[in-house]
Amino acid sequence: MFDHLLIPLDGSSLSAEVIPYVEQIPSRAVTLLTVNTDDPVRWHEVTPAGEVERVREEPGAPFSIDRIAERLRYQGRTVDVLRKTGDPEEQILAAVAAADLVVMATHGRGGMERAMLGSVADRVVREGSAPTIVVRGQGATARPITRIVVPLDGFAGAEGALPIATRLAAALGLPIDLVLVVGTPAEMRDAAPYMLDQVRRLQRDHFIVSSDIRAGATAESILAHLQPGDLVVMTTRGHGGVRRLVQGSVADQLVRLAPGPVLIQRAAAAPETPTKPDTRPEARRGLGGRPSILLIAATKHGSTREIAQSIAEELEHRGFIVELRAPDDAPNPERYDAAIIGSAVYVGRWRPNAREFIAQYRDQLRAMPVWLFSSGPLGADDLQPKGDPFRLPELMEETGARGHRMFAGRLDKDDLNLGERLLSKAVKAPEGDFRDWPAIWNWADEIAEALAPASAGRPDEAQSSRR
Repeated sequence: MFDHLLIPLDGSSLSAEVIPYVEQIPSRAVTLLTVNTDDPVRWHEVTPAGEVERVREEPGAPFSIDRIAERLRYQGRTVDVLRKTGDPEEQILAAVAAADLVVMATHGRGGMERAMLGSVADRVVREGSAPTIVVRGQGATARPITRIVVPLDGFAGAEGALPIATRLAAALGLPIDLVLVVGTPAEMRDAAPYMLDQVRRLQRDHFIVSSDIRAGATAESILAHLQPGDLVVMTTRGHGGVRRLVQGSVADQLVRLAPGPVLIQRAAAAPETPTKPDTRPEARRGLGGRPSILLIAATKHGSTREIAQSIAEELEHRGFIVELRAPDDAPNPERYDAAIIGSAVYVGRWRPNAREFIAQYRDQLRAMPVWLFSSGPLGADDLQPKGDPFRLPELMEETGARGHRMFAGRLDKDDLNLGERLLSKAVKAPEGDFRDWPAIWNWADEIAEALAPASAGRPDEAQSSRR
C-alpha cells in the first residue's frame, strides 16, 4: 500500500481520466489538487474518429472535484481537496513533497500528434521528488491494470524502476513483466544471462515474473510487446533508448502510444560535487577521474531546460559528470572543469537570471572552457535560426565562451498566459515544436570532443550505442 497519492486536476474532463487508476491503487491518503489561474480552463471532447478537440474556453470545471473526493473516501481513504491559486507547475511541485506517488494526465490534440508529455507533466517528472504515473487523456474508458511492465537496458539506471515496480505489483497483486530490447538478433543470446538473473531475483521475492528479449528499435519493440491493461514502469536516466525524456524519446513515445499509463521514475542523480571547492585539476575530477560540467538552463515554459537535459544526457553518455541547474540556484562554477550556459530568448534577449549568473561569475567562467546556447526562434519554413540574441557579443566576451549555438524552440499556446498569447498572435508566431534534436545531440558531441583530452578513459562504445 502507498501512503499518500497526489492527483493534480486541471478542470478538464480529460484530467479526471486518472481517477479509475487512482481507485485501483491502494493508499492511506489522497490529495486532490486543483490550481486556479487567470487563464480559462480548456474543455475537450472526443470525435467519432477518436481525436481530442478543444470545444471552448471558459472558467470552471466540467466535473465535481468534491464528488471525486467522496468516491475515494468511500474506499476508506483520507482525502484532502486543495484549491490553490497561482502557477500550476509550482503549486504541483510544492505538493509533491508530501506524496510518494503522483498520478496525473497529459493532454494532446488531434489524436495526440503533438509529441511531448506536456510542460506541466514533464516538469513534474523531471523535478518532482515522487514517481509519476502519466495517463494519456484520450476520452476512452480506462482499463484496469493487469500487468506491470518494466523495460530494461542492461544497466543499473533502468533497473532503478524495479523497486517501485515491485511495490506496485505487491500492492495490486499483479505479475511483473520484464522486456529488454537489444540492437540485433545476434545480441539476444548475450542478453539472456542478464535477463535470467533479473527474473530469478524477483522470483526469490515471490513475484510472478515473465520476460521477453527483442531486437530492433527500442520504442517500437516495447510498444509491440505491450497489451491492454499494462502499466509501464521506467526511469528517465538509463542508457540506450530510455535515457531521454524529450521529443521522440522512448518515454515520450510510450506515453503517447502505449495502450495504458506509464510510470516514470527519475533515476538517482550522480553524487554531488563537494561543497568546498578544490581548484586543483586532479581534485576537480568526478568519479573515476571524469571531468565535471556545470550546465545552466534559464527557461520559462520548460523548452530550454528540455534541450539542456538532452545535452546533459548526451555528455553523461560520453563519460562526463554533468550537473544541470537553474541560474537562481547554481553553485560557483570554479569547482567544475567546464560550463555550458543556455537561455530562452524573449524579444531578442536572454532571460535576466542567466545574464545575472554570468555577471556574478564572469571571472571564474573566463578561467574555464565555456559554451553558450540560445533557444526560442520558431518557424517551419526555416528551422535554422539566423539572428543572434541582443548583447550576445558582450556575453561571449564576459564568459570567454568558445562558441555559441542557436536552437529553434517550441511554442505551445496552452502554456502561455493571456499577455503572451496576445503577443504571439500579434507577431504571428507559429505553434509547434521546431527543436532539432539531432543538431542538439551533435553539438553536445562537439563539446565532448573539445574536452576529450581531459576525459581519457571514457567509454569507446558511447558513439556507437547512443541514439
